[in-house]
Amino acid sequence: MEDFETKLENMTKPDREVKPPIEVKLAIVNAQRSAVLGVWFTLIPCYFLFCAFMFYFFHLDYGVFGSIFALFSMLEKNTMWLVGPVILVGLPLISIILNALAITHFSFDRANRMLRLNIKLRWFNIIILLLSIAIVSLFIGYAFALNIQVK
Repeated sequence: MEDFETKLENMTKPDREVKPPIEVKLAIVNAQRSAVLGVWFTLIPCYFLFCAFMFYFFHLDYGVFGSIFALFSMLEKNTMWLVGPVILVGLPLISIILNALAITHFSFDRANRMLRLNIKLRWFNIIILLLSIAIVSLFIGYAFALNIQVK
């Protein structure tokens, strides 16, 4: 028993220091705040798409639906031609970035050389993310289809 106690007393601490994994957390990206910003950033493009749908498919021209087209054509004629694409494509792109950063969490473990990507299931952020992706892909697809010329 005494040998055991002396062995325990003479033991030293291990030399290897275990470092915690490096974690990347963005303090400005809050899931609830980015979801609210995502709603606001996708509201104008959704309104534009709703007006286009009502105007072209149902032939409804109550002034509300045609006014958005008049506004964007006025912006296009003036020197502010870049405002329309920024509103219709840029704002949903910002919404995609904010919501993607709000639901993802990265950590790097140096000892095992592993990068971990965790996705939190925040359904409101995921819905806004998918809606923003759909809006951006719709407008980019429309721009490609509009500019394709067969030679």
